[in-house]
Amino acid sequence: MKRAFLIAALMFLAAGAAPALAAVRVSLEVDRTRVHLDDTVSLVVRVTGTREASKPRINGLGHFDAFPAGTSSQFQLINGRISTSVDHRYQLTPLEEGSFTIGPATVEVDGRTYVSNTVDVKVVEPRFAPGRDEGPLFMEAELSSPTAYPGQELIYKLSVYSVHRMSLTALSLPEAEGISLKQLKKPLEYSTTLNGRSYKVVEFVYALTPARPGKYELKPARLQLTVYASRGGNLGFGGLLDDDFFAMARGRDVSLSSQALTLNVLPLPEEGRPQDFSGLVGEFSMDAELSPKKLRAGESATLTLEIRGHGNVQLIPELSFPELSGVKVYADQSTFTEEVTTSGSIGEKTMKCALVPQRAGRFTIPPLTLSYLDPDTGTYQQLSSPAFTLDVQPGDQQQTLVSGPGGDTDSRRKVMLVGEDILPIHENPRAVEPAAMPPAWLAALILLLPAALAGGVRGMQRFSRYQARNARSQVAKKALPKLSAAVRTMDPPTAEALLRAMNAFLAQRLVLDAASFTPMEAKDKLLARGASRETAARAADLLFALEERVFAGRGAEDASALADEILAAAREIDKSVPRNGGKR
Repeated sequence: MKRAFLIAALMFLAAGAAPALAAVRVSLEVDRTRVHLDDTVSLVVRVTGTREASKPRINGLGHFDAFPAGTSSQFQLINGRISTSVDHRYQLTPLEEGSFTIGPATVEVDGRTYVSNTVDVKVVEPRFAPGRDEGPLFMEAELSSPTAYPGQELIYKLSVYSVHRMSLTALSLPEAEGISLKQLKKPLEYSTTLNGRSYKVVEFVYALTPARPGKYELKPARLQLTVYASRGGNLGFGGLLDDDFFAMARGRDVSLSSQALTLNVLPLPEEGRPQDFSGLVGEFSMDAELSPKKLRAGESATLTLEIRGHGNVQLIPELSFPELSGVKVYADQSTFTEEVTTSGSIGEKTMKCALVPQRAGRFTIPPLTLSYLDPDTGTYQQLSSPAFTLDVQPGDQQQTLVSGPGGDTDSRRKVMLVGEDILPIHENPRAVEPAAMPPAWLAALILLLPAALAGGVRGMQRFSRYQARNARSQVAKKALPKLSAAVRTMDPPTAEALLRAMNAFLAQRLVLDAASFTPMEAKDKLLARGASRETAARAADLLFALEERVFAGRGAEDASALADEILAAAREIDKSVPRNGGKR
């Protein structure tokens, strides 16, 4: 009896609480107000009283690197009032020492702006020295050479050393105008020993290419990671690693920075610069072949040129094949392949042309040249193919037949064929004679046939378009149920699996051939198909959060908190985007 009364009372309170929603309120919180320069601050912007607020705008983040860490929603019934809230989480990495005010955060709800409180955070000296110090945790930056030339590809390597297990979250690379960075392969993980201490190492390798001369200051790279210490208190290293900073089984968020580097980019040498220099910098080689070297007039020989190298291989130019009197030259489409290795880019370009001599004789094919700058010596080098000789004999049909006394009984001059070209030639004069006219009924049928075919084609096109629209609609209709089923079968949902499922949903729902999108590509495609800016931005944020975890090596970790967010975003997309793949 008491239990039934209690249930009835709770139902009454819930019914009475339905209209009693809490007022909209925005608050800003940080997990610590005093941090080291290499710590990470967890910031939460909590919006209560609604789930329809815009994404927060946060003031005072100029002294921090801010990384979105996901969102979560809550629903509570407290003292007869319904309380809903949305938490927007961020990870902040301090950029300098000092006292800073973070906030306020502002959100918009139904055209009205709500403002949060502010918090003061003091940033003190770092726990870890930047660059190599061979302590328990450090990150080192290396550049393959302190000097370079414009266009030269250098190797920029970042190595993270830790005596404990670590999980990487986000990496910020140095930025400088006129400098480009391209990742080479995936991060390499291995173990090593330095001064008798065992380290787990994660190594990132990038190709760094300067565009113009000058002195460049490469700022420190910054890395956010979580370090997991051993259980049992004392770690056996003394000092820093024995304090409560690492004595946490669930790990501690840390920020590391490498040392700054200086790069001096020299101007390209003026002395000895060839006229055909295209900006190619590195080490290159050239091979050439002519096959066959003996043939008859009208037959075809192939000249093949292969250029291989290590450096800015994308700038290998197209070489112009020579024009030869008495020989037709047909250049083929070149092919280019590039292999990205941890030592840089290796490329190969193959160019071919067909040579068709029109008469007998000996033809000399002059050398082809390629110039490049050798960065090791600072001098220009020139590659040259050999000069080939093409020996051409008369063709089988090269003859002159003239009528005359004692000659051919045919009184007409026969055609003289010097040789067959690449295209077929009609040798028989009757091939150009007009044929007999067809009967009238056949001519009428021929005239009507195109109109009948055109009508049939239009009908088939309309039917095909109808079938395509119907097929697209069916694919889009099944996208959300497939995503829901895929998420339900994940035990637990991981960032890697959720990212695949979300990409598959977008491809099916938007009726696209692509199976993977960057967050910005997904946002643009959603906006183009009729989704609201808020819906498109929410999907992009979720993809970014998933990619961030996968990139940081956390793709196999439990991501249940993001699963509900993904399904909610997918339902919004399903409502706002037409199912035929077109715009509204």
